[in-house]
Amino acid sequence: AQLDFLAALLLADEAADGPEVWINLDPSSDTPVFGVCTDWAQLRMWSLHASEYLPTPGAEFFEEFMETSSASLRINPEGSVGGELYRHEIEMIVKGIRRWHKKHAH
Repeated sequence: AQLDFLAALLLADEAADGPEVWINLDPSSDTPVFGVCTDWAQLRMWSLHASEYLPTPGAEFFEEFMETSSASLRINPEGSVGGELYRHEIEMIVKGIRRWHKKHAH
């Protein structure tokens, strides 16, 4: 089963996608902090008002995250179950996903 994340977006530019439209949860920081939800119930607990949410496969989201300068990812902010993954943890997840795909490629 594939895990999809619901990424909060601010769509200032209709042609933009991926990290360039993800909402930074800590704009006062030098490095952005992004947030995602694992399902619509968790999303409803989040008080963030975004213009749109985009379901994105977790593996794809982590790959895109690694293209940013972000230090961490908050999962289910204000939700009942969640946490925070730091950049080095996501890097390890991405390496594991790549190894799995390489091993299971046909």
